[in-house]
Amino acid sequence: MITPDSVRPKRPSTRPLVACVDTIKPRGFGFAQALGSSESIFLNEGRVRELGGPDAGLPGMLVTLTVAADAQGRLAAAKAAPLRLDDADAASLLWAACGGVAADLACGTLPAVPPLLVMAMAPAGIARPAALRALAAPGADLPARLEAFWAARPNWRPALLALFGELQGGRAWPVGWAVRDVEQATENAAAWARLCAALEARPRDWPAGFDAWPHWDHADAASIQRVGLLRISNSRVAGQQFAAAVVEQRRRTVMDAARLFEALTPDDHALAGLWCRRSDGNDPFPAEVAQMLTARAAEKAAAAYLNGLGLAVADVAIEQLAGSTDAWRVMDLNVDGMHGVDVKNIRRSKYGRLQSSRWKVKRFKRDASGAPVLLCGVSSPHTKLQYGALSSQDFGDSVRILGVTSAGEFAGLRRAFSHAGGITVRTGERLLELPAWAWDYPIAHYRQRDAALLQLREVVAGLPSTRLAERWRRGLPAVLLALWGGGAAASRPHAGAAAPSAAVGDGLGGAPAGAAVGVVGPVRAADMGPGAGGGPSLRPGRAAAVVRQSAAAFPPRPEPGRRHVARPGARHRRPGGDAAHAAARAWPPGCRPAAAAAAGLVQPDGAVQWRAGGHVPRRPAPDAAGPLRRAASRSHDRLRPPPPGVRRAGIVRLWPVDLPEVWDLHRYALCRVRGPAAA
Repeated sequence: MITPDSVRPKRPSTRPLVACVDTIKPRGFGFAQALGSSESIFLNEGRVRELGGPDAGLPGMLVTLTVAADAQGRLAAAKAAPLRLDDADAASLLWAACGGVAADLACGTLPAVPPLLVMAMAPAGIARPAALRALAAPGADLPARLEAFWAARPNWRPALLALFGELQGGRAWPVGWAVRDVEQATENAAAWARLCAALEARPRDWPAGFDAWPHWDHADAASIQRVGLLRISNSRVAGQQFAAAVVEQRRRTVMDAARLFEALTPDDHALAGLWCRRSDGNDPFPAEVAQMLTARAAEKAAAAYLNGLGLAVADVAIEQLAGSTDAWRVMDLNVDGMHGVDVKNIRRSKYGRLQSSRWKVKRFKRDASGAPVLLCGVSSPHTKLQYGALSSQDFGDSVRILGVTSAGEFAGLRRAFSHAGGITVRTGERLLELPAWAWDYPIAHYRQRDAALLQLREVVAGLPSTRLAERWRRGLPAVLLALWGGGAAASRPHAGAAAPSAAVGDGLGGAPAGAAVGVVGPVRAADMGPGAGGGPSLRPGRAAAVVRQSAAAFPPRPEPGRRHVARPGARHRRPGGDAAHAAARAWPPGCRPAAAAAAGLVQPDGAVQWRAGGHVPRRPAPDAAGPLRRAASRSHDRLRPPPPGVRRAGIVRLWPVDLPEVWDLHRYALCRVRGPAAA
């Protein structure tokens, strides 16, 4: 018999759960997502009003819902209320959800706010971000454990609830936990990496007063560079412009040798044949022909370089074939119809890679009017003649433009640096060779670089007086700050400032932060001269002092031993030296900075390079600048150009890049000799 109760529709079953409000639609209804699952729950206008209304900022809020499913299995909320952890039933629901689901699923539902709360209420043994994995561990009775902890710590509840309110919406928790990890000094390098990643992911969630955080004083240089891009205004733009200038300079000065050799014309071969013609009428040796063809390729490379600077270049050397003029006897090129250029090719030794043979110059020439002829240095690879064609020893060899010089400039530089700052240069009685620092590029070469440096200087000048800004400024190369008149003026004290940590690898290839600036001090007006692009230049004597003090900032390399050889993948923990050790090891072996090159003076045959690129010392050297003085005092055949070319190389890490950028600081560091004051 059918009774009325048997045909009455069954009331849908309900169940409580914790959810996160997903969206609120303009018409007043919305949707929530169940914590720990992908279930979507409908919130009608009444439920939205129970939670505070559509204008209460509901998306991201944790709520407790009583839900029911319709015939199609879709969920709708029958009751809704904000989550309250001081309610035992709501807390149990939250703990059960977090303890029984995988961590990544919980984080995907609401970005890690519930796991964060669980960890905050957990004992110290699991109160770490690593506990996210433990939440999903099978057999872990975390709900009961955490519920007991909540009941046993009533005095902690207000702080935990305040934490929940601060982190509502899941925005600031990654920064908060990374900050906590750094402050506890657990896995320091990994913690700094997590903090940088969190700040980069949400740059607008910068905590209040975070620029004055005391731990900025102890951050590694790479982290400061990453954070500086977020907080230092225009630093990214200045960095990108300077990187573009560096790329452009390399493009101009480094040319593919194979393409140059393939572009040699029959006239070029005929001209090289004239240069190596033997008086006895016999054919020249193939090695001699290869040498002369390489010299001709160097002339064409120099012409292409000068033409790329917007200068009108005439090939004078080729006129030797026609015999219409004798100008080829004193010059190879003519620039703008006024300046003669004598190209000096420096052919590298057979297996010397970038190391060159001696740069012999019999004399500085003058043209028919008596005007001095410029020298243009070119470094070319060792070549051979094979089947009538010129080729280099190794695939990918390059021809590099070293720069130009003149008799007057070289004489002035030699006088200025002969005994400047205790560094002596013995040149001998006759000028047979040119040292590495004799070459420099024309002013037109530096225009783009100087504009970028001026913009960077404006960024530094506009830094606020905060701990983070001061720490970022200390990460700049010390010599750069000194050349800008940095010293004490650029090192403005901030509230609560602490002394720089000597363990932090900064500045010039891992030297202690501010070491060279503190010794050299601010640059005096008498030391400065007019620079390219409106920037300052440094008098030679002052530049030598900067070089010496920069070299003194580098520690010596200890004797090789097992304690200094880390196993691949092994953790390296030495109190007080990890940061500097890591900074030194981060450079590729061929790019590790030399103190002399970083100051833009000279690369003395790698004599200082080993000091900057090795290991953390056990004790300081009694005379850290001694090797620099001894190396710079040797004869010129010991002075060779660094990979970029010549004396302009300064190496820094200002923005995060995989390889170091080469800073062409010659116009600021070495200074072209100008007038009697510089001589």
